[in-house]
Amino acid sequence: MDADNETLKKIWTVELDLLEQFDRFCKTFDLTYYADYGTLLGAVRHRGFIPWDDDIDVSMMRPDYDRLLSLAESYFKPPYFFQHCYNTPGSLWGLSKLINDDTTCIETRELPPGYHHGIFLDVFVLDYAAADDAHPSALDRMLDDTWLAVSNPEYLLHKMKNGYRPEISADMISGIVAMPLASKLQLLDGMLAQAFDQAKKVNRFSFDKATNFDFPSRDIRYFEKTVMLPYENTSISAPSHYHEILSGDYGDYMTPRQVGNYHAGAFFDPDRPWRSYIGTRI
Repeated sequence: MDADNETLKKIWTVELDLLEQFDRFCKTFDLTYYADYGTLLGAVRHRGFIPWDDDIDVSMMRPDYDRLLSLAESYFKPPYFFQHCYNTPGSLWGLSKLINDDTTCIETRELPPGYHHGIFLDVFVLDYAAADDAHPSALDRMLDDTWLAVSNPEYLLHKMKNGYRPEISADMISGIVAMPLASKLQLLDGMLAQAFDQAKKVNRFSFDKATNFDFPSRDIRYFEKTVMLPYENTSISAPSHYHEILSGDYGDYMTPRQVGNYHAGAFFDPDRPWRSYIGTRI
């Protein structure tokens, strides 16, 4: 992101309002969320935003995330919009956004008509993860094969021609390929929901596969309890074992290291709605 300090502070103000709206929603429906990734790091190390960060990241376990998807779209009213892969083309799998439509955040990636380009709060789903990456179980292989059948069936067929034996049948692969996209996603989400009861570890299964991120899996016990951490002028819900999570994600997380911003190059305007820009040159 390229923004001066005054603009960045305005973006943070919008983000904190989105956090307040999301926190109120979760309390209304008894849902649990956790500050995560850069937001968790900022809460622990800076008691607020990392100085060069521009968004808020939270995560939810699969059961609460599925309830979120069923409730949020009708709960939030303008200028707030809850965006996810089932209601908006171009949305990333495993990630939802609470958006303020009276603001602008236009990302560098090409996005189809109907996508909302306001400043947002990210909500990631934490799903079942393999307990031992070196020795995947039949369930691990089945989920990976289903992911390939949904997202890249050509590669799965290439592997099969070279001797790979998938955990799912050829008929199931053919059926998945023939499905509409929404049905493919529902199938995969349903399998992840069923697998969650067996989870000893969790990760961002769909999002990380779709974006080639590689965050480590976390022990599900790290999320058994939450604590409230100071965050700017408010507080934010966090997993009680935040030290173990941050150590696994970042190593020596208390030593600041400015790295590339995921939204580098995005255009922000916290004072004008994105619809005033879309269709015009920025």
